[in-house]
Amino acid sequence: MVKKIFGAKEVPTWRVAELADIILIIIVAIAGILMGFLGEITSTSALLFICGLVTLLAFALLFVLRKLEESKKLIASVVSKVEVILLKGHDDFYTKAEEEVTLAKKSIDVTHFYPIPTTKIRAENKYFDTLSRIIKEDKIITRRIASINNMDKYKWVESTIREHQDTDNFHIKYTSLVSDDFPMLNILIFDNKKVFVGIYQEVAMPERAIFIDNETIAMVFSDYYNTIWEKSENLKIGRGTNEEKLNELKKKYENVV
Repeated sequence: MVKKIFGAKEVPTWRVAELADIILIIIVAIAGILMGFLGEITSTSALLFICGLVTLLAFALLFVLRKLEESKKLIASVVSKVEVILLKGHDDFYTKAEEEVTLAKKSIDVTHFYPIPTTKIRAENKYFDTLSRIIKEDKIITRRIASINNMDKYKWVESTIREHQDTDNFHIKYTSLVSDDFPMLNILIFDNKKVFVGIYQEVAMPERAIFIDNETIAMVFSDYYNTIWEKSENLKIGRGTNEEKLNELKKKYENVV
């Protein structure tokens, strides 16, 4: 497991003065310019004109600097505290995934795009056991998008639905968008703040995947997930099960190995 943290220095808060003080200073500066411009040309009027003009220019510069400072803060909020972990192999992936399942507070979004249901890896089984327990507690909204392309996968999806039939917050959809000829991103998103990303192959997870802890980046993958979710077909939403679709899929794949 390789861990990297990318950060940006925190931008200090910048403040010139209270609004009332700023307005008062600007009024005095404008008055100085007018007195210097409209009065007789004397050393005093020239001094007032120059002082007033310099003051206004200073405030214009400070305004620009403040806007730049706000831009820095916005950029810093995006790139600061980005934690990226390279996960090498199944054990790394599922060990970290199980840890994040237990830390989730509001939502878990999962894709299941590989052709086989699960493998015999201990860390993977432990992850699925923990996820199942969290789903049964029914406190966190959990969504799963699954592809089905053989009978074993269908049976796994159906058994998952039956196991969690009485939960309100577990939802599962079926997608036909997945093709063996086109690799899809497998993702796990926790609380829309943390995300696992891997590319589906012929095994449950690729040899390498990444974990990213950054809300802004996670939002991008949430948009990707929600797009697929909207285009997928309901199998279980809340306590309602789409038996018609399940029967259709069963007939479709009952003779497919």
